[in-house]
Amino acid sequence: MFRALQFDPHRKAHVVLLDDHPTTHKPFLCVRGIREYHEHPQHSGDEWLLYRESMNMFSIVMSLWRVCVDLVHPLLLVQENGIQVQWTAEEKP
Repeated sequence: MFRALQFDPHRKAHVVLLDDHPTTHKPFLCVRGIREYHEHPQHSGDEWLLYRESMNMFSIVMSLWRVCVDLVHPLLLVQENGIQVQWTAEEKP
C-alpha cells in the first residue's frame, strides 16, 4: 500500500494512511475530520461532529493530496541487491 506521511512539528513525520482500521478492517486515512479517524479508539475524545461542517469532498481530496503527494517525496537507495524506496515528508508553510 502507498505510504502517506503527515508532518507535525512535535512528532516529526508520521504515517497517516493505515491499512487496518480496528472496526472496519479496511485501509483508512488517519487525519482529523475523516470519520474513521474519529471512530478509532485512540481518538475517541475528538468528536467527528466538531469537524463535520468544515469537511466536504474537496477538503478530503485536498487532505489526501497533501499527505500522499505534496509533502511526501521518494528517496531511491540503490543497493547491491536492488533498489529501495524510502519515503520522506517535509514541512511546508
